[in-house]
Amino acid sequence: LVDAMDKIHRDKVASAPVCIVFAAAMDEQSVLTKSTPDFLKAALPGLMGNSAEAWAFKQTSFAAAVFMLAATAHGLQTCAMERFVSN
Repeated sequence: LVDAMDKIHRDKVASAPVCIVFAAAMDEQSVLTKSTPDFLKAALPGLMGNSAEAWAFKQTSFAAAVFMLAATAHGLQTCAMERFVSN
């Protein structure tokens, strides 16, 4: 994980006692299942808009924010980071 981070954040990640990574699916088909209602299957492309990447980022951000709030409520300190190096 440390090697995947931008150089700016490597020391912080290396010294953190715990690191949590949130990842997102970038295409609509990967979030649909057999039990997904038809109305949602029809609406999903419109909800995603022109950028599946932007939609995935927003959805993942919500999950990360709730996780961080819950951790804080339990007395833990959190710090959001980004800037992974894509390879």
